[in-house]
Amino acid sequence: EELFGGIDFKKFDTERTMDFATERSFMAREVAVFEEMFDAPERALMFLKDVLTAEELRNGDQRVTLVNRVLAAATNMSPTEIASANRSVAALIERFPLQWEVKWPSYTADDFTQLFNIEYSDVKPSITWTKIAEMQKKTETVKTGSAVKRILAHVLAELRKDKITISPRTAKKALHLVKAAAVINGRDKAIPEDIRVVKYLPGCQEMHDVILEMIESKKSEFKIHEILNDVDLELEMFLSDIDRLEMMEELEDLQQKLQYQKSRLMPLQIDMELHELASFKTELIRKCGALNDLIEEKLAPFRAIQEQKRREQRITEIEKNKRNMQRQIDQCKNLSQAQQLQTKVEGMLVELENYTRDSNSLLAIRAKGVYDSMRSLE
Repeated sequence: EELFGGIDFKKFDTERTMDFATERSFMAREVAVFEEMFDAPERALMFLKDVLTAEELRNGDQRVTLVNRVLAAATNMSPTEIASANRSVAALIERFPLQWEVKWPSYTADDFTQLFNIEYSDVKPSITWTKIAEMQKKTETVKTGSAVKRILAHVLAELRKDKITISPRTAKKALHLVKAAAVINGRDKAIPEDIRVVKYLPGCQEMHDVILEMIESKKSEFKIHEILNDVDLELEMFLSDIDRLEMMEELEDLQQKLQYQKSRLMPLQIDMELHELASFKTELIRKCGALNDLIEEKLAPFRAIQEQKRREQRITEIEKNKRNMQRQIDQCKNLSQAQQLQTKVEGMLVELENYTRDSNSLLAIRAKGVYDSMRSLE
């Protein structure tokens, strides 16, 4: 009765109905703080648990919706000890998913001196209720990607191994908490670092450093996994592109994209215990090599034609250069110049001689004619 505003005796006198006067209770306030909450009788706590779960008071025919936006409970008792002593009350504690033990790290003379010098009248609120309400509203719109959810799931599962019970109810609150951390840091999308606030979950206060290690470890693992999956998807698309493309420029562009995907794989450092990811990486590198071979096979005819054109152009260039070389020889005045010209001519002759063995008979015949003509320069 005290918890929910007492009995509405006026209604009891007129209608003989035992309803609560909830307008005088915490239910009519946006913010409520329960002092020494768990000193209350168990029956009252069980009633409160039902109200917080349903977000309304259900007392016979009486139905009253909660308007609370923030509920806080202060206690000198350990929530863990309370929960272990009474399973029913433990369920109520879960309705308060954020817990923080306020304690002194030490009890030195300096600590007490600092306590005595505190001027409580100067303490000002660090945030207004209006700002809290505004941030609560923003939290509902925060985006959480799959990586954040997977890392959070891993952290919660690992904490359970350390005997810290994270129920499905608390897990959903934890995700909401991560969103709130993003809002507090001025973002509309959660990032893995926001998961650090899991330390405020029941029993996690002393696990802060361990939680940070879990986040960093999984963040690295999921980043690698994300890259590998992305590369694998790209390679699957490349395979269909190889069959479809018919132009040399398109195939060479695809080959460059393939090299880029391979370059993403090579620097990935994967720990030995992540053997499945390491095997995945090895398979993708092999796949890159196989795709490159397919592209090279399809490029071969194009490159053969391109090479023929290059050789034809080179033979024409050497032939046109003969007259210029002859003039340089006629104007040569010393041994050094003569030797330089001789080296140039010999290089051209070797090049032409190679072309005389070309599989293209017409090109070989033409190269032979230019070769014979250039011999006079030698």
